[in-house]
Amino acid sequence: MRTRVTESQEAGRQVCSVTGDLDLASVPVVREPLRLAAARSVPGPLVLDLTECQLLDSAGAGMIIGTIRRLANEGSTLIVVAPGGPVRRFLGQSGLDRLCSVVGSLPDTPVGSLAENGLDR
Repeated sequence: MRTRVTESQEAGRQVCSVTGDLDLASVPVVREPLRLAAARSVPGPLVLDLTECQLLDSAGAGMIIGTIRRLANEGSTLIVVAPGGPVRRFLGQSGLDRLCSVVGSLPDTPVGSLAENGLDR
């Protein structure tokens, strides 16, 4: 499946959405748009919407961890949107859900900073 990345503003939040797979083959396609979205999101959190993501592997997880670190260095955070299914299971099994906030849908993302919403990690 071809991977696509889109960026938008939703309720004052910077949102980067991935459609398709987030794996070794697609990381080069996703990395730069995600980095730019992260830079635009500071000081607010960046929302990574994986609702339409079909597959997440260790290469994609590594890129997410790099984004979490980059945002933390800027005093910001990452919120991952992942409904049930294999992507959500991977986030839990890999421990990524302990490094950032993971929610089931875009409307569930907190407005403002995670610290303001009691979700800072």
